[in-house]
Amino acid sequence: MKATLVDLADNQKSKFERELEAWLNENFSALRRVSVWFWSKYHNFPTIKLRWGALPNLFSHLALSASGPAIAYHTAGVLTAKTAGIAFAIVLLVVSICKLIDLWSQRKADRISTPLQTIWVRVGDLLNTVKSGATRKLDQDASIEASLAIATSIAAEVLHAKSDDLSASLVLYEGSGFSKMRLTHRDRGSKRPTGRLIHDIDLLLGHHACQHATHAPRVVGDLRRFGQLGKRSPTQPRANYRSIFFQPVVSSKSDKLMGFISIDCRTPYAFHGARADDLAALLEPIKAHIEDMI
Repeated sequence: MKATLVDLADNQKSKFERELEAWLNENFSALRRVSVWFWSKYHNFPTIKLRWGALPNLFSHLALSASGPAIAYHTAGVLTAKTAGIAFAIVLLVVSICKLIDLWSQRKADRISTPLQTIWVRVGDLLNTVKSGATRKLDQDASIEASLAIATSIAAEVLHAKSDDLSASLVLYEGSGFSKMRLTHRDRGSKRPTGRLIHDIDLLLGHHACQHATHAPRVVGDLRRFGQLGKRSPTQPRANYRSIFFQPVVSSKSDKLMGFISIDCRTPYAFHGARADDLAALLEPIKAHIEDMI
């Protein structure tokens, strides 16, 4: 029994390490890339909800669809009742499909809308005018928490996701080396714990993202790819999120790598494609503001 448990642990570690290496080096097969594309579309397929306020618009489309066949049947007499009914059904189907495609195309866009993008850019400009390094030590924690809350709001807009499905946190190295990390801050209003020391740093994907090559942002599409070890959470019994966006942070005072900002989402592949690029660009002022205070 003991040997079986050891073998199971070895298999889990082996799977985690294989996936970690592929993730860090972006060494994926063509089949894996196709699979990622498919599942990203599947999990992030836009939903269309019917609202009561939209019923007048729906009835107007029904009337429009029925008008042609009805007029032809009642006035000109060129259509039988059966033919008029078939014509009405065909016209209604075409109009409905066109309407659904229009609604779907409006919601499927991976890019944030221009007005909202402008708002967040101006928020970033405002942050850049504030001398973060001059913020009193007593106020820095609150300022970081507020910054992470803004980051969560930006992510919600970029991903077209609910704010409740997202969480942002700041994880920093502790001590002189890179062997210990502590989750120091979360977005304001988060009920998840902070101040936790992370002991098993080798299983922390954010740590590997920081230590690998450049300090560019990295995205985890689905934690389940990393097996049972990937599902562990540094502050909870089990991770309740599936995808993560990592942004390493470097102190503007010492130019030293300090840790990373993470934004996690319950939806798999939430940061896929252009969304990660947009999010990284919009978060740059938030990142710079935090880097001035760490």
